[in-house]
Amino acid sequence: MNTDKKLLRELQAGDSNAFSSIYWQYSSHIYFFINSMLHNTMAAEDITQNVFLKLWEKHESVDIEQNLEAYLFTIARNFVYKEIERQLQSESFVSKAAERKDYATIDSDIESQSFMEYLDRLIDKLPPKQKTIYILSRQKNMSYKEIAEVLSISEKTVENQLHNALKFLKRYIKTEELFLLLSILFLEC
Repeated sequence: MNTDKKLLRELQAGDSNAFSSIYWQYSSHIYFFINSMLHNTMAAEDITQNVFLKLWEKHESVDIEQNLEAYLFTIARNFVYKEIERQLQSESFVSKAAERKDYATIDSDIESQSFMEYLDRLIDKLPPKQKTIYILSRQKNMSYKEIAEVLSISEKTVENQLHNALKFLKRYIKTEELFLLLSILFLEC
């Protein structure tokens, strides 16, 4: 752990060698984590690069007291969530899903043309603060820091509220429906 703190301190000072060390130490773990969630090697490679790009972009403000591995996996998880949402919202996903015969087994609330309406209805059920934070993060692509500044709250509050919003949405998206949607998406990749 002391090695991570030393690397973070050097990274914060802009040391590209520290960044390289972090990359080589953690990139394969991050890649396998992302690929295990997406089952798409090209997307996993791209997102892995984005995780480390984000780390470099934020290197001056990185907290040297935080757990580096947990920080990287949190960035990766957020990119994966955004990628899944992007794939679910894409027109090609909806048209591919509509072409498949077994898509008819999905509940009528989640037909290809009404999935986004279903998701919007779920988002509307979120408590007001969670809904605002979810929209700013996932639809406006704002960072935790930017949201915290706009809403005059702490970044930790933003993180907690977004976590609770995602938990709520996951709970209401029936497992079989989401599984079928993701299966269709990943079969086409």
